[in-house]
Amino acid sequence: MKKELLDSFLKRLNGSIKVVFWDGEEKTYNSDPKITIKFLKEPPIVSLDDPLLTLGDLYIEEYFDIDGTIEDLMYLMETNKDIFRPQKKNPFMSTLKSTLGRGNSKDRDIKNIQSHYDLGNDFFSLWLDSSMCYSCAYFKTPSDSLEQAQKNKISHSLKKLNLQKGEKLLDIGCGWGELLFEAATKYDVHATGITLSKEQYEHIKEQIKLRDLDNKVEVRLESYEELNPKKDSFDKIVSIGMFEHVGQKRIPEFIKKTSNVLKRSGIFMLHTITGLEEGGQHSWMNKHIFPGGYIPTVREIINVLPDYDFRVLHVESLRRHYARTLEYWSKNYDAHKDEIEKKFGRTFLRMWDIYLKGCAASFKLGFIDIHQFTLSLGINNEYPETFEFLYKD
Repeated sequence: MKKELLDSFLKRLNGSIKVVFWDGEEKTYNSDPKITIKFLKEPPIVSLDDPLLTLGDLYIEEYFDIDGTIEDLMYLMETNKDIFRPQKKNPFMSTLKSTLGRGNSKDRDIKNIQSHYDLGNDFFSLWLDSSMCYSCAYFKTPSDSLEQAQKNKISHSLKKLNLQKGEKLLDIGCGWGELLFEAATKYDVHATGITLSKEQYEHIKEQIKLRDLDNKVEVRLESYEELNPKKDSFDKIVSIGMFEHVGQKRIPEFIKKTSNVLKRSGIFMLHTITGLEEGGQHSWMNKHIFPGGYIPTVREIINVLPDYDFRVLHVESLRRHYARTLEYWSKNYDAHKDEIEKKFGRTFLRMWDIYLKGCAASFKLGFIDIHQFTLSLGINNEYPETFEFLYKD
């Protein structure tokens, strides 16, 4: 029955694949396959109502391995995306949609964020660069190292804000704080970061003391929902790699909150992964990597901005930069597999391995994108009229 179920599913695919079943039988679906699925043991009886979730779980639990490039696998899956999407409602997807529909509480947000970012600074330091930047880097030249490219990204992002001495900057979802430190030291501004990750919060607090930035940088363990326009007012706002955690239904709420705490004519630079079509939930990623996550489209973001008087100054895609960033991370991750498996176990090792490699392939093939939106709250006639300043050293 299990073999018949898988056989029926594979026959529907548009594209070629070879399968070696657990009993040794080999079968090729269409001709000249680039991908071979090798079952290592007989899988349990599974439902294919949500193929991505089911197959992803079988992979990380080591029921099968893959021969062939991740890019070829991702291309096959994208070509057959209608088949790999959930075929009918199931408890997990229903719960996910219900959660997105009613909005996440702060407690749920904290749990979701900490399940990912609080895996430990020691874990992330194994495969990130020394700046601990866990977001898309910016490669000015093909020879840039990951560390140099992350410095480039911070510089590029801060330039877009057109920071002036003495201004107040807010970083929503500030990661491990490198942008805060750069803004405070290079531009002489007061930089405030907010995060829900205890590990990031403690790291930034320690770095503030080590770098003697007590009067320039502060970090808060709080949600963007707690920002209070009666107490908080900023000249510039930046958010890099956090918007994907907001959720589809809360996009207007997030944009409204930023408009409430940003001064008139202030600049907001939003950096986020973007999808090509609405409904950007990925059941396997939501279960294992980014619970509560949602990838918005450019259309969804742009559509809500006028409601809160945001004007679009500049939009830039960094898709190819993120593909290269993830390739660096994956290579670093591979170099520490023994250490990671010893600490977290083999299922975790395979889970994060396929996550990093799969994301790299998805960006490279253009199945997902990443954009930086430079916005002004109302009219800003002081911002540079051209963007030549971005590319000057």
